[in-house]
Amino acid sequence: MSDEWRTERIFIALGGLFGFAMSAFGLAATVAWVTEAALSPTQLIAMGAVMEVVILLTEVPTGVVADRYSRKWAIVIGWVLFGIGIAGSLSTSFTVLLAAQVIWGVGFTFQSGAPTAWVTDQLGRDIDGLLVRQARARTAGVIAGTLTAAGLGWVFDLRIALAGAAMIALATAALIAIVMPERIRPNAGDDNGGPWRLALEGWRATAAHRSVRFVMAAVFLAGFGSEVIDRLFVFQLVDLGIPTVEPVVAVGALGLIGHGVTWLALGRLRPDESDRLGTRSLGAGLGLTAVGGLLLGLAPSAWIAAGGFMLYVTARQTVRPIEIAVVNRHAPSEVRATVLSFHGQADAFGQVLGGPAMAAVAFATTASTAIALGAVVFLIAGAVAARAPID
Repeated sequence: MSDEWRTERIFIALGGLFGFAMSAFGLAATVAWVTEAALSPTQLIAMGAVMEVVILLTEVPTGVVADRYSRKWAIVIGWVLFGIGIAGSLSTSFTVLLAAQVIWGVGFTFQSGAPTAWVTDQLGRDIDGLLVRQARARTAGVIAGTLTAAGLGWVFDLRIALAGAAMIALATAALIAIVMPERIRPNAGDDNGGPWRLALEGWRATAAHRSVRFVMAAVFLAGFGSEVIDRLFVFQLVDLGIPTVEPVVAVGALGLIGHGVTWLALGRLRPDESDRLGTRSLGAGLGLTAVGGLLLGLAPSAWIAAGGFMLYVTARQTVRPIEIAVVNRHAPSEVRATVLSFHGQADAFGQVLGGPAMAAVAFATTASTAIALGAVVFLIAGAVAARAPID
């Protein structure tokens, strides 16, 4: 087994495990928050906003930690915190759920850019095609996690699905610590300027390329529009009257179909296409995401809203590897995780601002209006990405 083959397989497996754990957690948690914890739309958006503030504040510092000390151990820490945060979501207390979201958010930032930085430098080449393959593995994991959570939630209890996701996260951390090699640490032994130098160099590298700047602006806008849809889609579908079965099964089935289409769409996204079309493909994907959001928010029936939700899921997930490929291509090795963290921070900043704004809209009008407005912001994001210059 060659080192390159092993490195690629570990990276792809990380995507699958992440998709499985996060979908099992996300489906069980979002349904439980509505049906068991009885959270209101305002509480749902507020909880998401708190998590996004945490991500905004910790993205770059944790990226610097990964670049300065170890990307491998940053990933391990991230998965441990995932497990703790998921376990905290077993509660029905709003305060405890808020604390769990904080822990989950910190865990997310520890590994948001570290895996891509790790595999790029371990292989020593561009990884656009590998990013697409990992995205497919992640989608396959999402499908498996959705089936598992829906089955456990229907037959047994949502808490069993949450507990299982927490255990998988902790087991993944242990597995990474054992099997992941780390041959390259770009800043090992370099104390010149310390963490602040890495953060500054990462910012300069992010701002140096026009295409990256436009992508970051589009990511910010997409984050602004996404928070309301991500937090209220279950509320909207339940309110419209999804088929009279267990909500976890109905929502899980819709997500399953959407991610199945995503898996097929990613299979047709070739590395040369993402290189050549780049930001224009991103613009088209964000436009389709907006159409899905509009259908979800403005549909007169649950069936049309369900179709919109599936389109939203498919398009939103398909554009992510394109975003990361553009940013990663221009990131210097020594600050790669930090630059990728700025990408995550742009999304978090958008969600931090968009969450309260859309919560106010939902409070003053309806959840449907807020979701539709979020979709309009996606349209603007798509237009920004499509007009990005190519460096």
